[in-house]
Amino acid sequence: MKNCGVFTISIDVELEWAMHDKPTQLSSHCAIKLEREIVQRILRLFSKYDIRATWAVVGNLLSTESNWGGEKANPQNSRSITGDIKRECFFQHAENYDEPLRYGRDIIEWIKNASPRQEIGSHSFCHISYNEARTNRDAVRADIASAKKVHKALDLPFEVFIFPYNMVGYRDLLSKAGVSVYRGVSRRWYYSIPCCSLQRLLNLLYFIIAVTPPTVTPIVDETGMVNIPDSMLFSARGGCRSLVSSKSLIKRGLAGLNRAVERGEIFHLWFHPSNFVYKTDEQFYVLEAILKDAQRLKESGQLEILTMGDIGNRITKNR
Repeated sequence: MKNCGVFTISIDVELEWAMHDKPTQLSSHCAIKLEREIVQRILRLFSKYDIRATWAVVGNLLSTESNWGGEKANPQNSRSITGDIKRECFFQHAENYDEPLRYGRDIIEWIKNASPRQEIGSHSFCHISYNEARTNRDAVRADIASAKKVHKALDLPFEVFIFPYNMVGYRDLLSKAGVSVYRGVSRRWYYSIPCCSLQRLLNLLYFIIAVTPPTVTPIVDETGMVNIPDSMLFSARGGCRSLVSSKSLIKRGLAGLNRAVERGEIFHLWFHPSNFVYKTDEQFYVLEAILKDAQRLKESGQLEILTMGDIGNRITKNR
């Protein structure tokens, strides 16, 4: 990866499955309803700037109807989640049932048919945490099997994986299931601070003052899978995050690209479509500025734009 810099983008596609473990508020319903339009706008920008990205999808949204037969229950604390995925992964409020918020084969078809060709990976089946200290191993095994099954049914690849909640765990099970590449987590110094509120405050401050994000190198872990850690979340702009200006977000993105070029490393940008719900036009202005600069660096021979799978294949081929 040392010949020039690399830019990769990974996108977590979840719809309402991101919130299976908590009541869905009206504001969240409204935000999720905007995601289809946002995905289409992202794909148009990718087409304009010749960007191939990795889209990791929650397997349950590939269904066409409810798997739960009208059942209604509150998911248990993750410590008690068992291997019975069907009974334990559904929403708390059946009366708020709304298929377009949960199911999205149409979204995946848009991604599959996009130009340039996009990459599709897995974001689990039920979006449960893969925390080895809290989630039952059988539950994760069942979740992986269900995700792989629905990918196979729809002729979707199952080589790239993005962990729900960015909680890396049970890698041995993923490797046995055929996953070869995953998104890891770059450690920031403030992660060692025991106060989570202070961690979040420092993270917000890094965005506000536009601290240059880290660039990364892929790591082949003990399972043989390739770990491509994250560099920067394309931050949402709602709530306290509205304090982050478009200028600061652009500055961070461009600094990440330049650092990747200078060091011959990877700038790994990631986000959810929901990150574009607030200040939507501003967010797309920021994304376009980053993509435009990436295209400029690519045309000058200083940068490659690759999917996670592309990077993984290159690493394993050169081993």
